[in-house]
Amino acid sequence: MRHLSIVSLVLFGTMIGHLHSVERAEAIPLLDFGPKIGYGSGVFTGDTIGEPSMSSLAFGVAASLDLVMVQLEADLLYLKNTTEVATGSTDAEYVSVPIIARVDISPIPMVKFAVGGGFERRMYLGDGESPELNYVPISARADLKVPMIGSAGVEGRFNYQMGDEDDKVHEFMLFLHVFL
Repeated sequence: MRHLSIVSLVLFGTMIGHLHSVERAEAIPLLDFGPKIGYGSGVFTGDTIGEPSMSSLAFGVAASLDLVMVQLEADLLYLKNTTEVATGSTDAEYVSVPIIARVDISPIPMVKFAVGGGFERRMYLGDGESPELNYVPISARADLKVPMIGSAGVEGRFNYQMGDEDDKVHEFMLFLHVFL
């Protein structure tokens, strides 16, 4: 019985020692908020006429919940798409709400790399009828964390358009963010 109490004491002391170590600081969930801005281009699939090109500008706010090796992010973005064809250009404005889950690694302290995916819903802001668009974002993100201040980083995102339409637009976006 005495042997069991010594082993328990050693295990308890080791566990308490790891709770206060700097390496375990990421084990505490952190909810971060901050601005996010992005720019990208679209790739058309299907039978589109005139080889159109599309550019996208997005800005808004993001919230990120960082767990031990998982990031959960929700954004509220204003998105403006400009489509150019041979006859002119058109603009479309949306409110975009992507929700993304990522798995992250931290090869060195204060630097994180993360990959993941999620779901994005876009609501049209213009006059007239336009369908709500659904996308599957595939994301790769790199962050530099500064203790007690926040983090800044860059994210590359491929948005795959869902739906039964023959003509779809898939996007490549690059985002910059600062979380405080």
